[in-house]
Amino acid sequence: MLAKQKIYICEDDQMHLDLLKNCIRNYVMAENLAMELVCAVKSPEELLECLNNNEKTAGMYFLDLNFGLNQETAGLELAFKIRNHDPIGDIVFITSSSDMYKSTLKHRVSALNYIEKNDPNRDELVCQCIDNAHSRYMKINAAGYKTFVFKLGSDIVQSNGRPELSKGDEVSIDVNDILYFETSTTREHMIDLYTNNVIYELRDKLITIIERLDKKTFLLCQRNKIINLNRVSHIDNSKKLLYFDNGFEVEIAKKKINELKVALRKH
Repeated sequence: MLAKQKIYICEDDQMHLDLLKNCIRNYVMAENLAMELVCAVKSPEELLECLNNNEKTAGMYFLDLNFGLNQETAGLELAFKIRNHDPIGDIVFITSSSDMYKSTLKHRVSALNYIEKNDPNRDELVCQCIDNAHSRYMKINAAGYKTFVFKLGSDIVQSNGRPELSKGDEVSIDVNDILYFETSTTREHMIDLYTNNVIYELRDKLITIIERLDKKTFLLCQRNKIINLNRVSHIDNSKKLLYFDNGFEVEIAKKKINELKVALRKH
């Protein structure tokens, strides 16, 4: 049986919070959608606690972008944390202004939409976002989407020097974003996880990681690497280099090249 998609709201204004709750509940019930409102709170801390207490599925999030004085970036910071917990969930920002760096924010956290609190068509826009999120959720479940969940072994720091994620934080990423895992060459007992845009560090062993992955897709091709075969573009025998589909390259031991090629042919 398909699990219902969970909806979360974080809005510090009680009036707008109540309006959102009523609109969402009424529409989900009227349309008989496989969704449920599980959290409607006024602070980012409350939402994150609620998120951690619920099963990890692709959710939908309505977030206030501005939480008042000295908290102008709280909504965006909350979205970053949600995105690392739920990489494919749908985020909708509820804003008091239409000029909150929309284009920049959209690319940074992949927001589904922005809705102004006082827009006369607000309820209609909320319902459109729910329809779009529900449609994506059904497609994701049909495709058998999978994630890899782990705890960070070190902080991930933003350009301004502030931690975006801290050591010990739980992160969930799309397995299709993974390029490869590699034993760290600088820190003992640590593994470097390479994705499209970020290198994560986790405390684990390759032999235990491979047991959590699809053996048809991931190959422990040498003692210090696990390769995502779906992301391999080609292998250069003479240079002993493996190229990924994003242009990234890694060295491969000569004796492992044939093993890799056989695995790619079977794959």
